[in-house]
Amino acid sequence: MSVKPQTFDGGIVKSTAQKMLIGAEAIARFLYGNANEKELRDVYRDVAGLTFFHHGNALAAFPDTLMSELRDHELKARQEQQRKKEAEARKIVKPRRRRTRVSRQVAAE
Repeated sequence: MSVKPQTFDGGIVKSTAQKMLIGAEAIARFLYGNANEKELRDVYRDVAGLTFFHHGNALAAFPDTLMSELRDHELKARQEQQRKKEAEARKIVKPRRRRTRVSRQVAAE
């Protein structure tokens, strides 16, 4: 059983190892655009609940998997926002009614 590497535009061949992000710095650069201390902490804490795995001693991830998970998170956030708007629109606001003052003479009778 042989696995053929995928070919992309221009006949460029990328193996699985070339597609993989290895190390928290590479993942932080992919997700946030830079790899400062804050971004590295966010990768290690996995604040978004993304799928990372260990490749040897390093943290690793596939960019395609990360992108699909981020799209799923975005879709869920939009659906939740839409649900909140619809729930707010259905909310019935009762008019406030003030008690009428009863004069003391009428109350005494």
